Amino acid sequence: MKDHEYLLLKKMLDKNRRHYKKGIIEFPEYIENHLLLINKLKLSIIRMEKIDVDYLIAIDLDESLEKFRKGILIVKYNLN
Repeated sequence: MKDHEYLLLKKMLDKNRRHYKKGIIEFPEYIENHLLLINKLKLSIIRMEKIDVDYLIAIDLDESLEKFRKGILIVKYNLN
């Protein structure tokens, strides 16, 4: 799962690299932009991971296991 902010930051990193290779920006500006974008990218990834962890914490295991068992029984019944 990649959110809009993550994809935008990746695109900005690529554009920053292309600008430096073409000579549009100088090395100090490239490094400053790169470090800023990388830090924001790290925070974006941490936020995405936190959302995934919160989702996993919210799952009721007993109910999920019971649904899984019922599903397996249905599949076994249909196979016979």
